[in-house]
Amino acid sequence: MGLRAGLEYHYRLVVTVEGVPATQTSGTFETSQLPPEVFSADIYSELLHENLSPGGFVSFPLISTTALPLIVDHHGEPVWWHVDDDPHELITGVALAPDGQSVLYNSIHYVSDDGPAEDERIVRVSLDGSQVTYLDTPRHSHSFEVLGDGTVAYLAYESRTVDGELIRGDQIVEHYTDGSAAVVWSVWDHFEFDPDAVYDAGTGWTHANALD
Repeated sequence: MGLRAGLEYHYRLVVTVEGVPATQTSGTFETSQLPPEVFSADIYSELLHENLSPGGFVSFPLISTTALPLIVDHHGEPVWWHVDDDPHELITGVALAPDGQSVLYNSIHYVSDDGPAEDERIVRVSLDGSQVTYLDTPRHSHSFEVLGDGTVAYLAYESRTVDGELIRGDQIVEHYTDGSAAVVWSVWDHFEFDPDAVYDAGTGWTHANALD
């Protein structure tokens, strides 16, 4: 990660023995072109100028003809992306793994009239793109966080029936590195639903957007 697309890079390898250069070799390689879903750098530089600091990177979901995760450098130049072979409609979060070896992003659906989907997932992609794994996150909504120990916490919809009506709230689920998962927080345990309150049935009762 960090190299710009469509450029030729020169490198030199030097082997030293007891501080003395023993052998060296050099060569060139060319990075791949941007896929058509990724726009020019000028757009990202304009949109993200307040968050672009020298030497830094910004990761975010790109909603284009196909949703994909994107990382740009401090000039707004795309330096990492991943095109999913089986994408869902939305990506709402992108994060670098704590070990710095992979990028995680969520792949979710719009909520249909039938309710939240059960096949939502978080995708982990190695930086070189050679390894892709999937973490099943049923009813996953907008946001997730990767904790220092590798645990993945994410927002999920939780629906309950109140006075004969199905009401959609939120919960926080943690997926642990041993493969187990647990609900660690639910809005239903801390807030009381008011049937007389006005809320948007399309988005649900609480409709949490961010986990931080």
